[in-house]
Amino acid sequence: MALAGNMKLSTFITIAACVGALGVTGTVLFWPEPEPEPEPEPPTHPETSATLTPPTEGASPSVQPSAQVRGVDQDILSWAGKHLGEPKKKDVTSGKPYKINVYQDEGSATANRAKVDLDRDDTWDIKITYGDPITQQLSTNDDEVYDVEVFWDGTAWVAEGAEPSVEETAVAALPEELSWMGKNLGVPKIKDATKGKPYKINVYQDEGHATANRAKVDQDRDDKWDVKISYTDPPTRQVSSNDDEVYDVEETWDGSAWVSN
Repeated sequence: MALAGNMKLSTFITIAACVGALGVTGTVLFWPEPEPEPEPEPPTHPETSATLTPPTEGASPSVQPSAQVRGVDQDILSWAGKHLGEPKKKDVTSGKPYKINVYQDEGSATANRAKVDLDRDDTWDIKITYGDPITQQLSTNDDEVYDVEVFWDGTAWVAEGAEPSVEETAVAALPEELSWMGKNLGVPKIKDATKGKPYKINVYQDEGHATANRAKVDQDRDDKWDVKISYTDPPTRQVSSNDDEVYDVEETWDGSAWVSN
């Protein structure tokens, strides 16, 4: 009787061991393998990946006249109205995928032109003239044959004769005293930035500021400052209504006009 009991016990242990082994094997055989994690996408360059617009047929995507403001456009525009302190600044965008040379030719009080090599192949793709308006000539085939000419309308490069939108017209109408906002002057002060005009504007970039932070306006060149501008957000100005440097009016730029505080 004891022997039969022992045999039953041993048989049970054997069966249990087999079942256990089969369970482990089944787990190994039928447990679904984890799905592999997707490989990360290769990084893209911030200056080139999100800023180019689809090219028109036969044109380079890097030089589309209708492209939205790109990093290269911001760099081009940032030199307008700046006194370089030397005839030429070479490769002012060192470390970026494009190269810009800026020039201040003899007789010019500020930078008057620039050249852009979009892909650093030692061929100039764009020639800039810092006039009113700023214009650029484009070599769409990257061969220094400049077959497209566009101008800056305040928000985009557009062809001559193009009709600006209402929004573009408002931006283009930005008063001249605000045109230095956001610009790194490269010097503490630009004196008489409107030389040759009936009014005088001095622009300042005080110590600790990365861009111009204030300006003063002499509206009639009588050596009295009629307006003091602060390049804050939003810009503000103080006005001497009696032309006596007593500033009795304060106004804020609302995006289209100066309004009293």
